[in-house]
Amino acid sequence: VQHGKRMAAIIRDFTGIAAREVSDQRQLVHLEHEIDQALAAVTAGTDTSALAVERQYAGDTMVSALPDQLRQALMNLLLNAIQAMKGKGGLRLGTSLAGSHVTITIADSGPGIPKHHLSRIFDPFFTTKNQGEGSGLGLTVARRIIKKFGGDIRLESVEGAGTSCLVTLPLVASNSSKEAPWTASESRTFPQASRS
Repeated sequence: VQHGKRMAAIIRDFTGIAAREVSDQRQLVHLEHEIDQALAAVTAGTDTSALAVERQYAGDTMVSALPDQLRQALMNLLLNAIQAMKGKGGLRLGTSLAGSHVTITIADSGPGIPKHHLSRIFDPFFTTKNQGEGSGLGLTVARRIIKKFGGDIRLESVEGAGTSCLVTLPLVASNSSKEAPWTASESRTFPQASRS
């Protein structure tokens, strides 16, 4: 049964992204909105009462991407962070601008990744999770998607002090007037999905 579930997860990781996109035409995507949508999707129906989320966004950041694929990559990264903390702790989400690029930071207060695993963390089927808990494809798929959009992913981790995932993407100038950067810091409980 466990092998069947793992195989289903692997197939879903490989095929789920391509099947959702109606077109290969990239669109202007509001990055902070996609991060928040990905977080809502990952936490739907889960008890996140012990999860403190802090947001520090640059503002109205636009990138060129396929929205479903970008959201899938973000969901994979967020899920890893939340699972590393076992749903309890601090999750810091941020965007920052540097020249023609935006950097997304997803930082967790989990146990960190052992140094000897860091060089393999993006390898297909590599996982630090217990058998049957992960396919070992989440980070591989996320990196493939981000590279497709001209970006990159890197991890910084200190064992015992958490992990930061840094995603860099090319910035698209917005046609709207420049908004002042804003910061939102909150500790909140995500609503539970109705089970009726």
